[in-house]
Amino acid sequence: MTEWLKMKPPDLTQLSTRAGGKFPLVRVQRIISGEENLKSGHGTGEMPIWGPIFSQVSGDRDWGRMRVYNLAEFIQGLQQKN
Repeated sequence: MTEWLKMKPPDLTQLSTRAGGKFPLVRVQRIISGEENLKSGHGTGEMPIWGPIFSQVSGDRDWGRMRVYNLAEFIQGLQQKN
C-alpha cells in the first residue's frame, strides 16, 4: 500500500535511532492517542484515527490509556539494535 501514499511512512524500527538512541515512549503514546499532531503527511487533526478508538472503553477510561501504552511498548520492542 505504501506505493500509493503521498509520503513514505516512517520506519518504526528506527525510532530509537532517530531519537538519539532512546525510545521516545511518551511521544509515541501521544501520537497514537492523537494528542500530538504530526504536520507532514498526516492529514487533518483527526489523524491518527486510532487514538479515539483505543480510548472508547465503557466504564473505565484507564483501559484506553493502557491500550495506547501497550501498543507503544510493542513498537519499542521492534527497535533494531545497531
